[in-house]
Amino acid sequence: LGDVYKRQILACPNCAKLFKQYLPEIPTVFLTEVMEEWGIPESVSAESGVSYGIFDPCASREFPNLQENVRRVAAQAGISFERLSYEGEKARCCGYGGHISIAAPGHTKYMTMSRAGEGDMPYLTYCVNCRESFAGQEKEACLLYTSPSPRDRQKSRMPSSA
Repeated sequence: LGDVYKRQILACPNCAKLFKQYLPEIPTVFLTEVMEEWGIPESVSAESGVSYGIFDPCASREFPNLQENVRRVAAQAGISFERLSYEGEKARCCGYGGHISIAAPGHTKYMTMSRAGEGDMPYLTYCVNCRESFAGQEKEACLLYTSPSPRDRQKSRMPSSA
């Protein structure tokens, strides 16, 4: 398979974990690495006067280089951000992991709201599941890969299960 795929571009650390475990023969690269290599699209830019808390997805604990790469890309794009207490190797689950909401929706809501309460500012993340978990609980959150904007921060694109 390595001959067919030069590099599989991944945006999410959860996907990277799966590729690493089940398809280790396929070389992967994170989207933020490509953004640094090829240049950051103009669509990824800062909203004036807004500072974000960068929320590291729990799966990113296995990819410390990705965590720092995300911060470099955000800084290069002019996005103002603050560090949260539980980042890097201390990154916590947003509540989506393991599909806990199926078995214990109340606990999922508790987890998501606990994570949302770690910072008053809107969150900037690089995992669509984290973004949707927060937005589903009315926590302003957006993806680094799309332009951080009020539209992206406020509306969940998926129905909330909690």
